[in-house]
Amino acid sequence: MSEEKLFGMPAEKGRWLFVVLGFIINICLGSVYAYSVFRGPVSKLLNMSATEAGMPFMVFLALFAIMVFFGGLLLAKLGPKMLGWLGGVVVGVGWILASFSTSGTMLTITYGLIGGGGVGLAYGVPLAVAGRWFPDKRGLALGLTLAGFGGSPFVSANVASALIKAVGPMSTFFYMGVAFLVIILVCFIPYRFPKDGWLPEGWKPPAAAAASAVVFLGELDGGLQSLVAPFVVPIIFQPAFLIVKKGNVFVARPGDAANTDLIDHVDIARRLAAGTTDVEGGGHTAFQYVNNRKPLADIDIF
Repeated sequence: MSEEKLFGMPAEKGRWLFVVLGFIINICLGSVYAYSVFRGPVSKLLNMSATEAGMPFMVFLALFAIMVFFGGLLLAKLGPKMLGWLGGVVVGVGWILASFSTSGTMLTITYGLIGGGGVGLAYGVPLAVAGRWFPDKRGLALGLTLAGFGGSPFVSANVASALIKAVGPMSTFFYMGVAFLVIILVCFIPYRFPKDGWLPEGWKPPAAAAASAVVFLGELDGGLQSLVAPFVVPIIFQPAFLIVKKGNVFVARPGDAANTDLIDHVDIARRLAAGTTDVEGGGHTAFQYVNNRKPLADIDIF
């Protein structure tokens, strides 16, 4: 058993606070889905057409999807706290700047580009941290953490609606942006990964999992990243792991792997990325395996 401590408690108990903090962070990040509350008042105030009024939301979602991938690459370099802070600052600044918008284009740039990019950067951090601290209860921990993102509109939409009636849509962007900035930064203060080799008391990883090699994209050298990334992006727009298991290549979502092994398996990963290793024993290279858009049901998602 490791003597790791969290929040003054044994790690097995203290780790649950990461789930609570992740839930709160995701409520802030998921507030994008409350945009429908802003759409009518904003379109009237800025004299926008229906298409123009919907553009900030569409751009927000696009940048969110793109920046989640880059957030995954930055996680290993910056660490969870610094990346969370970076994403939180960008999110808050995006919402605050949106309050000064005088046109649909400006709102799209501030709320859509900047705000969406910030959400993408921060989104994977609570999941990655929960995955590392809960190798024994990963599904439960990730599900509870993500519940904040999915359930955010129930909170943020009601808050935004009340504020819009009281102070108008632009001031609401400002107040909510300041709130998100403060809440996200505070919640990310204690964020960190467990020490190498930490496992919950009394739990041992299944033999099959121990035999797998997991390589996090952000921990590979730049040249290898460029080779691996094209095979990952077409399948899922999320920070991803390249998993080498018995000669096959798999894709995993953020936080789904507790350990990395770059010593014994980096050569295998490099050959898979270069498309020179046979996959599935059927004459398919790693490139062909992904380029053929193999159904997700046929790919191990850990």
